[in-house]
Amino acid sequence: MVVIPGLSRILVVVLALGTGPTSSTFSPTPIPEHVTQPNPGFPQTYSRSSQAKSLLKYNEARADLERLRALYSSYEPYEFCENFGCAKWGVRGIPFLWEEFGALLTVEVKTRRAGEASGTVLIHDTALSPRCNSKWIRLWVRIGGPHIISGLAEPSGGEYCRWRFRFAQLVPGNYVIDVKILSVSADGADDWEAAKCNVQQGFGVVDGAEIETVAGLKMYTPDSACCEICTSRKNCTMWSRTPRPVAFSSNCTLYSGGRLEKLNGSAAAGLSFPAAHPRRRFIGCGWDIASAMHPCVDGGTDDMPYKGRHQPFWVANRSTAKIQAPSLPQCTKWGTRLGEAGVGKWVRSPTDLTCTYNPAIIPESLIDQGNEYPYPVFPTHAHLNNQPEECWLHDNLRGLASIGLEDSVHKYRLSTWDTSPTSKTPAASVFGSPSKTVDFRYSWQPAGCNLKLLTDTDIRKCLAEHPDVGIDSVVGESLARFIGLYLDVRLAAFRDHPMIQNRSFVRPMSPERQRQQREQRRRTLHINTLSLPHQLWHSSDAEWTKFVMELPPSTDDFRRVYIVGPLYSSQREEHLTDTRRQHFIDLAAPILESKGWLLIDWTQISSALTYDAATQNDGLHVAGPPMKVLVNIILNIYCSL
Repeated sequence: MVVIPGLSRILVVVLALGTGPTSSTFSPTPIPEHVTQPNPGFPQTYSRSSQAKSLLKYNEARADLERLRALYSSYEPYEFCENFGCAKWGVRGIPFLWEEFGALLTVEVKTRRAGEASGTVLIHDTALSPRCNSKWIRLWVRIGGPHIISGLAEPSGGEYCRWRFRFAQLVPGNYVIDVKILSVSADGADDWEAAKCNVQQGFGVVDGAEIETVAGLKMYTPDSACCEICTSRKNCTMWSRTPRPVAFSSNCTLYSGGRLEKLNGSAAAGLSFPAAHPRRRFIGCGWDIASAMHPCVDGGTDDMPYKGRHQPFWVANRSTAKIQAPSLPQCTKWGTRLGEAGVGKWVRSPTDLTCTYNPAIIPESLIDQGNEYPYPVFPTHAHLNNQPEECWLHDNLRGLASIGLEDSVHKYRLSTWDTSPTSKTPAASVFGSPSKTVDFRYSWQPAGCNLKLLTDTDIRKCLAEHPDVGIDSVVGESLARFIGLYLDVRLAAFRDHPMIQNRSFVRPMSPERQRQQREQRRRTLHINTLSLPHQLWHSSDAEWTKFVMELPPSTDDFRRVYIVGPLYSSQREEHLTDTRRQHFIDLAAPILESKGWLLIDWTQISSALTYDAATQNDGLHVAGPPMKVLVNIILNIYCSL
């Protein structure tokens, strides 16, 4: 039996053309008012039958919207709500798009005939709102079953909001579609400069019309957070901030109009960043600096467009002959913009694959007793040489997602998260794993080549051929430390190699060890995440470009690799949206290419698990299987030097 995530959102409505659902709480007009006046109605290409089908979809989606509105009306505050406020209609997901743009999205699958292995997921606005622009709205899509394909929906143009996500060569079986709304942003609206917030310490706002007070979660930089929250809110021009007793949080009071003035009791005040239309904002149910204030209420599915009767869909056995993949060459072309290994799908492991999952053991001498080494709170399993290499890619996603160092994070997750479409019953929905300790048994398959999963024998041979080629500690912040951890686990059996012995890839080597390594090395592989989340958090476009321009070139003796990813499904800190992440990559890529840097883009590899494998459920620190594939790519590059 296939359990359909978000099934509670599907409301079956029996309709006659031109009449509304039988619910007493909702009676829609046959055609939305803004479609008939002044818009002439459905496009001229629509036949009567097409109009009838479109109207039926609209009525069903509208009924589901009213069901969701009723949940907000009867919302009973969570425990966390006592400190951080309650749900508010129109702030997130489907309610936001309806109130802001008059748009009502639905999802359907299009194939040439039932059971086809290739087709398109279509997301479109059944309300045909002229105010909706598909280029502004970012949507995440996942097709999950025996294969898992994921990524961002592509705006398909036209007069009305439409997106598409193509899929191909699926093996037979049942598949579940997940679509979630991420953010809204106009072209060029993602830049940010601290100076334009005009932060004044000890000031407040006087003579302004108060809009609301927002209590954020884990505001490490509260002034820029308040500025960003104000920027994202309609009519907000000024804000003031007062400290709160909860660590890393503040009250941001938002105003329309007014002036800044020195006030007792106010921590700081400032202006909204000059905003384009629409104002940029994260509207998903994921972690957001202000989402604890206004959480999603429908099990974290308020940001999922209506799917109607298109769940699940199936691929028939008769398609098998068409989807036999040809023999593919080994992946060797590293450093291209997408990279051969970075585009593909997750493929479910054979049911007869036998794996043992023993806890990973890190030598005590490598464990930092402070907070920089994540292993003590980071569940993973050891790499065992006596079983198929694929086994190490498997993982316990629920274990990864449950990591939260502060108690407030757990409360936040319970009240506004649990958004993973597979978190409640993963074995019965997408992942289909029979294991109680490991719920994700898949391997990554690139589209155009085979990524070699290096065995211990392969790595030992590679190290023997590279006695004087070293790997630097991974440079960056928290994501870099996680990557370093997986390198430590994967290379734990090779501590006798002079480039690995008695060291960790998580933290920099001591100056003395660096000196010894320089004397021993002929070549070095340098791995750098560019601290991209922190750069997005704190830097403007100009500051980021300057940072990249000042990076040294890659040479034959010192090969430099930069890592792009994961896909963000949250706004973990202010300015950290996936739209802005992609913008920063577009700015940096040509500069680093000219300097000879290699690129590893694991955005699509991480996309399928951005809601499932992120520590603290924060939609940013994606670990587990995607990061293990990333480590395998790093080792492949090392062995190719």
